[in-house]
Amino acid sequence: MTWPEIVIHSWGKFLDEVEMFGTATAPLKRNYIFRGQADAGWSLQPTLARLMSQLGASEEKAADIEQGALVRFKAQAHLHPEECFVQEHTDPEWWTTMQHHGAPTRLLDWTHSPLVAAYFAVNSHTGTDAAIWAVHRRTLVALSDPSLPPHREIFTSLPQLDGFLSGDSGRPRIFAFDREYPTSRMVAQQGTFTVSNRVLADHANLIDSILSPFESEGTGAIMRTKYIIPAAQKRLFLKQLYFANIRADSLFPGIDGLGRTIDELIRISL
Repeated sequence: MTWPEIVIHSWGKFLDEVEMFGTATAPLKRNYIFRGQADAGWSLQPTLARLMSQLGASEEKAADIEQGALVRFKAQAHLHPEECFVQEHTDPEWWTTMQHHGAPTRLLDWTHSPLVAAYFAVNSHTGTDAAIWAVHRRTLVALSDPSLPPHREIFTSLPQLDGFLSGDSGRPRIFAFDREYPTSRMVAQQGTFTVSNRVLADHANLIDSILSPFESEGTGAIMRTKYIIPAAQKRLFLKQLYFANIRADSLFPGIDGLGRTIDELIRISL
């Protein structure tokens, strides 16, 4: 894995980097996606992949376990109608709901906002350097699979994505998508997802394999970057994000978000 890395030593430097992505001037284009991680040493591995790898499961066994978990979730989701939607007809749609309620899935959460990504990077693990991963999504989508052309800003229909996942391509693939009917939490976090046709895939390696050859052609655009935020900067970043209204009560609608915000307020008040 050969992701370019840039160390961010100040909040001002971070804002300068954010400007280069054009998110403030052209929010509807959504060219880039971002992911914040509290430990810069972590790769981009979905929760289910991490769990299955720790247990020594094969790809085939992991896929069987995944299917069993999906069946169980579907069977009991009707008991919580306020959290599920009639639009959930495909596996990726169900996975997005499972993901946001704590179930391990093959999805990896991203956001269209670099500030939201920064929040998730600095909000925990105070003693470790954090990372914000940035990816040029339009290029990733265009190169991932020619059979899935961009569709508005959703980039694919979810039934098409079901076919992408179930087809036997002979090689690992990755795709980025938005949910057409997002939940309130997804809206608050400007959430989006990457997904692979392999349960155990490391998304960092797949993205790197797709974008690094294209990057060498000299397009001039930033295709992928990993920003490192030193541990010593985490509390300062959290404080700046708090006053920019990027905090738990805005990202997690409900009383749980309020409780998390009180925790953050206490920590930045020291």
